[in-house]
Order: sequence, then structure tokens, then C-alpha cells
Amino acid sequence: MKDLSPIPAGPGVDGWQRIPIEENHEQLVSLNRLTHRMIVRPYYYAMNIPTEIDGAYVRQGAI
Repeated sequence: MKDLSPIPAGPGVDGWQRIPIEENHEQLVSLNRLTHRMIVRPYYYAMNIPTEIDGAYVRQGAI
């Protein structure tokens, strides 16, 4: 029989501001043409919100 116990609460987001951000100069990769299995829809860009870009990017290491 499957275990249907409730999913335990996660750690929360308290303290996220204290996590240091360190530049690693890793290349950013566009998700727009990375794979046909992923659909990228930049809604803020489509809504003509100023400063928004037509796409989404991730660090090379996240792929």
C-alpha cells in the first residue's frame, strides 16, 4: 500500500536575504531555443512592460 502521509512543511523562506550572492562569471544561456520540449513565454514582455526582455536565461551550469 502507498504511503499517503501528509507532505512535511518545507524550510520556508525566512532569512533568504542573508544568503550571499557570489559572482562566478558563468555564461547565461537562452531557454528560447534550448529544447523543443520546453515552451518559454515571456508574459511581461508580451504585456509591453518596460525593461522586460523577450526570453528567459539560466546559468550554463543549470542545464
